[in-house]
Amino acid sequence: METSVLLVRIVVSVKHSTSSSSNISSKGAAAVVDAVVLIVVVVVVVEVVVVVVVVVVVVVVVVVVEAAAALVVDVVPAALEVAVVIEVAVVAVVVVWW
Repeated sequence: METSVLLVRIVVSVKHSTSSSSNISSKGAAAVVDAVVLIVVVVVVVEVVVVVVVVVVVVVVVVVVEAAAALVVDVVPAALEVAVVIEVAVVAVVVVWW
């Protein structure tokens, strides 16, 4: 997310500098601004997709682990505790990776 903020700041500063500068041709400046805006949009979309994928993966892992624990809880009494440990570990890995 920091990348998006940085890129937005760059776009704003480029737009400001190109609009106030008379030395740069307007077509060249517009092309640079359009390219930077396109890069910002692509980065933001990629970040959103990554967030959605990570959330979906974590939810699927939690649901699968809970379902497996519920199935074997009669055979393995500690299955629910193990499930919680696995879920916490998955969330911790995601948080550290983030």
